[in-house]
Amino acid sequence: MAKTQKIDTQTYNYNYTWKKGVWPTMTIQDITTPGCYVDWHTGHLYRVNPEMLEVGGTIFSCFCSTDPWLVVKISDNYLLPLDEARILAANASANVNF
Repeated sequence: MAKTQKIDTQTYNYNYTWKKGVWPTMTIQDITTPGCYVDWHTGHLYRVNPEMLEVGGTIFSCFCSTDPWLVVKISDNYLLPLDEARILAANASANVNF
């Protein structure tokens, strides 16, 4: 499957263009909207609800790495059923480990 990678090196925002569309990819710190996100490397599913994005809310309490922690957004619905989330993650060519 052919892919094109567009990279903004200042903010580590990535967009991977696949035959089936563009899947927004970002670092975990750049998440600003609720939804279902899949870790690009491990395939773990993260459900980000609106309360986590409010002032004082946290998505994750601590994460330290020299590499950006990339996630791909597969849905705006953070309550997406697992079977649908697996299909969308596979369509985005992300690892599926949930």
